[in-house]
Amino acid sequence: MDTMIVSKNPATGAGQFYLPTILTDTTPDMDVIREETFGPVLPIIPFDTIDEAIEQANDSRFGLSASVWTTDVAKGEQIAKRLVTGAVTINDSLYTYGLAQTPWGGVKESGFGRTHGKEGLLEMVRPVQISGDRMQHMKKLWWRPYSQPVFDALKNGLGAMAQPGIGAKAKLLFNAASKILPLPKKL
Repeated sequence: MDTMIVSKNPATGAGQFYLPTILTDTTPDMDVIREETFGPVLPIIPFDTIDEAIEQANDSRFGLSASVWTTDVAKGEQIAKRLVTGAVTINDSLYTYGLAQTPWGGVKESGFGRTHGKEGLLEMVRPVQISGDRMQHMKKLWWRPYSQPVFDALKNGLGAMAQPGIGAKAKLLFNAASKILPLPKKL
């Protein structure tokens, strides 16, 4: 691994400042690869095939964002779809967090949920299903106690769904309904 440079912060002249650094001769087992550094560090691992590169990229317990750098944008999009991460940029990096209309968030151990966009807004709400009975006077077929006519009607109704053609289905459904619902004498 190349030597890392640590110096004073050029803006303030104080404290430790880590200069942007490219690391070569790195291997998949190194901490700088296995951990999130959140620093100006670019470790490079060589690869022979695209599949190998994708496998190495996905072999992580993290998945916040990724960048695909290529002269073939269509191939870059194919690669991006195979990466297990919250956001992927092609020939760029990190700007996605600044796009308020797009969802932002990681997968695996890189965060829960989303911020930004519709998905981020939905993270801030708690949906509740509230329903009421609009046919209070009608007995529900799925409520006990079951009777033989209800059982037969449900059985025939399910059987109707397996029949080919709309005519056969309609006939069985009509017969099933007529056993449990009061129908007019003439249609």
